[in-house]
Amino acid sequence: MGGNIIHNGSGSLEMVRSEVTLGYAQYGAGIYSTAYTDLTNVTISYNDASVSGGGIYVTDGDFILLHTTIADNEAESGAGIYSDIFDMGDPLLVKGSIIARNRTPGGILANCVGGGDAHIASSGYNLTDGSFCSAPMTGDLAHTDARLGAYGEHGSANTTYTYALQYGSPAIDAADPSMGPAEDQRGISRPQPVGGVRDIGAYESNVNWWFLPLISK
Repeated sequence: MGGNIIHNGSGSLEMVRSEVTLGYAQYGAGIYSTAYTDLTNVTISYNDASVSGGGIYVTDGDFILLHTTIADNEAESGAGIYSDIFDMGDPLLVKGSIIARNRTPGGILANCVGGGDAHIASSGYNLTDGSFCSAPMTGDLAHTDARLGAYGEHGSANTTYTYALQYGSPAIDAADPSMGPAEDQRGISRPQPVGGVRDIGAYESNVNWWFLPLISK
């Protein structure tokens, strides 16, 4: 359990502007958690669980995902997130996050699973290329291609990797317009441009797109 990180105890785990990648385990190849965990501006990618929870496996305690990108993880069940929380008062909360392209070894989309009476709850403004594992809330986008671009540093101040957002990504300017973190995973200020709306996920697009007119003679 816990290919990269196992959090098991009464304390809390808080991760900010981080990357969790290339883990391998039976359960929770990226993160296996049984206690309070809070992730902000984190990318969880390319983790491989042979059974459940490629990116994240949660069994107990509050688990909060804010502006996190969970993509390209693999597992037979819950390739992105597997929640086995049975206390409805301590759900796995997801806000402003991208959950996409997480698949079984056979290539079937398997972004998230809530096992048994487990509870996954949306706090809004999430994007997934499949269906939600919870009732959709304000700003949630289901069955939507995030148009994730290259996986790399992209000028990161802390050398962590994340996914750039391609031009036209529906995640751009689609997060909560009233609140959110002041920076993205790379240390780029949010929102871009100043006074705008934050992007969903761990990456804030800061590319100015210019189009030259087509002139024919």
